[in-house]
Amino acid sequence: MIDQAGRSTSARPATAVKPTAPPLHRSTSAFRGYRFPDDVIALAVRWYLRFRLLYADLVELLTKRGVHVDASTVFDWVQHVTPLYKEAARARRHRFGSGGPLTRPISG
Repeated sequence: MIDQAGRSTSARPATAVKPTAPPLHRSTSAFRGYRFPDDVIALAVRWYLRFRLLYADLVELLTKRGVHVDASTVFDWVQHVTPLYKEAARARRHRFGSGGPLTRPISG
């Protein structure tokens, strides 16, 4: 059928299309909730822990790489992520006397 405006009408009523929300991703990342990518946060924290840089120096290094961030943000990252790195390092720490190649007698 065609209505007075020249549009085709069908027997089925038109249904409104509901916009679908993007799926909720439940990230288990330690960096969940931060605005910057995980690798940027991890890099900044590793540089701070490894080289003992000042927060202002970290901001300068990140700015040279195109990441514009404030020193207080880097401070927050370090305060949040450092305990996680310490725990991960503790779990991988080698125990002395656990039997390895150095505990076998050397025959000459």
